[in-house]
Amino acid sequence: MAQSLTVTASDLYLRGDIGEFKLTLDWVSASDGTVALAIVAALKSAKPSVPNRIHGKLKMIETIPGLLGDKTTATPTDNYDITITDSYGYDVATGNLADRSASIAQAIFPVAEVPVDDELTLNITNAGDTKKGRTILYFD
Repeated sequence: MAQSLTVTASDLYLRGDIGEFKLTLDWVSASDGTVALAIVAALKSAKPSVPNRIHGKLKMIETIPGLLGDKTTATPTDNYDITITDSYGYDVATGNLADRSASIAQAIFPVAEVPVDDELTLNITNAGDTKKGRTILYFD
């Protein structure tokens, strides 16, 4: 099965200077256990009028295994890995999304808010064949 990414935005301006917003990323891994899909591009497929980039300070990331984050349906392999990279390949989570749990929700809080003014790509490895999960990015 092909990888997929569905993105829901709490605010379609994608600008933290206007107000806080979150991006909910519901993903399905490919048969090789990977995902590598651009977040704004996935959102634009459903909402063509959104900007081409995310602008804000990343303040928290949650990961929840399973279909729509239900923690039971098609959960990824334990210790799957996530990076969220900008157009230069920088991981805005600075490696803190490695070895995610297959059964519980987890969150990371950057030591300092991470400024973002770019398209971001969700990258997942070691998730298993056609596994599902939810990742939520919080910006202000």
